[in-house]
Amino acid sequence: MSGQTLDPLPRYHTIGKAEYANVMLALKQPLSGYVGGHPTQGFWVKRLAEDWGRAFGVHYAIPCNSATSGLLAACMAAGIGPGDEVWVSTYTMSATAAAPMILGAIVHFADIDPTFFIMDLTFSAMSRKPKAIIVTNLFGCAARLPLIRELCDKHNIIMIEDNAQAPFATIDGRLTGTIGHMGVFSLNIHKHMQCGEGGVVVTNDSVLADRLEGAINHGELNPECRDPVGHSGLNLRMVEVSAAIACAQLKKGIDLVQSRIDLARAISDCFKDVPFVDIPVERSGEVHAYYLWAGKIRGKGALDIRRTFVTALRERGVPFRCGYSPLLHQLFRQDVSLPVAEEIEHERLFTFEVCAYDLKAHHLNRIRDIILEEAEKVK
Repeated sequence: MSGQTLDPLPRYHTIGKAEYANVMLALKQPLSGYVGGHPTQGFWVKRLAEDWGRAFGVHYAIPCNSATSGLLAACMAAGIGPGDEVWVSTYTMSATAAAPMILGAIVHFADIDPTFFIMDLTFSAMSRKPKAIIVTNLFGCAARLPLIRELCDKHNIIMIEDNAQAPFATIDGRLTGTIGHMGVFSLNIHKHMQCGEGGVVVTNDSVLADRLEGAINHGELNPECRDPVGHSGLNLRMVEVSAAIACAQLKKGIDLVQSRIDLARAISDCFKDVPFVDIPVERSGEVHAYYLWAGKIRGKGALDIRRTFVTALRERGVPFRCGYSPLLHQLFRQDVSLPVAEEIEHERLFTFEVCAYDLKAHHLNRIRDIILEEAEKVK
């Protein structure tokens, strides 16, 4: 069997009978409940908002057409505007920084923790207080959310959680996405739960909820809104069919996330006898939701080892890839040095998309064999 390649791996597909049934029901009704001049939602959007609020224990859940739109709406609700400073991790998806930038904000990029890859904040060295901090729970791992929220409250800073990769993850027994002033979830096709495109923003603050509703619906707020200041908005709304699919996905959301956790742990087991790889770390008593499995090459010569090893795996049909994403301080051409993120992304990190594949025991056995065979060749 040595030297053989894998057949194409089966894809992670979560759409089933419940989603089909909901879509057929949605098609019998108007495809959007948002009619010009009226601040109301449709049946399925309302139901998703209610179900999401219960599932995550929050007072308000506002569906929208993508997590990117949700981030923009959250920045609008936070009152971010020209010249305001917003802190973002350099190691996250570009939309996390693009949302405040579109509103004219100055984005300050932060370095990362080398073990969990989450934002590493140093408040004691704060030279200028930001208007907001957008904290990404990267790869499904919770950032240090309670501490950051405490510091944000102390300094009167709005905390927005980019929770696109971490539904049902926890820290200190609390669900990620619910600890900041606002939390943004994704229902994109390559996430744990999906409706093709979609997102949900949650909050426990009534004024922020009104502003979020206005941001996603042209500023057409509920006549009973609790925010005395009017705000403009865009069309960032979710349609009924997407919400109908999302409702079905949410019902099995915890099981879907657990299936990704199980797969990620099985991938980690494949590396237990590979001496130059550090597998992902899970903090005791917390839930890591595993949007991505992220390992690191250990020791000297990591760049060459990563290139050789990952290339060999890919050539044999095992779809690991080097790194995760362009570092945002480099993508947006900011003249700063963030050494931890630069070393992790450019030299050490390699990833496997656990939300892309649905592997069985025989796939994992072959993957383990290939990993061990190629690891033996690494000198």
